[in-house]
Amino acid sequence: MTKLIGQETAGGITESWFYDEAGDTIHIHREQDIEDAIELMAAINAAGEAPYIEGLGKAVAEVPEVLAMRWAALRGIPWEKFMYSREYDDEWRRMFKAMKRLTYENHGKQQAAH
Repeated sequence: MTKLIGQETAGGITESWFYDEAGDTIHIHREQDIEDAIELMAAINAAGEAPYIEGLGKAVAEVPEVLAMRWAALRGIPWEKFMYSREYDDEWRRMFKAMKRLTYENHGKQQAAH
């Protein structure tokens, strides 16, 4: 039997801990509403301008954390390394190709000087 032993919500992510008595293991489940990110991307793409981040350049995508974690798990990558190191930059590009609704359509275009 599996039972919920704890739950916490922070930064839009709900993390739940379940104890499986049969296997004497704890499982962690993370949830996040991704519709807000999809709606944001649609609005920004309709306006035609990806945001510019000082020191980094134009943003490429808005990826909800749980989607990045799920992608890393499916690809056998430790999610912390995927999220916080440059080691998996090629994997991010693969993910952006697969999740077009979360990418800025004009991220590669040059911004006019103001």
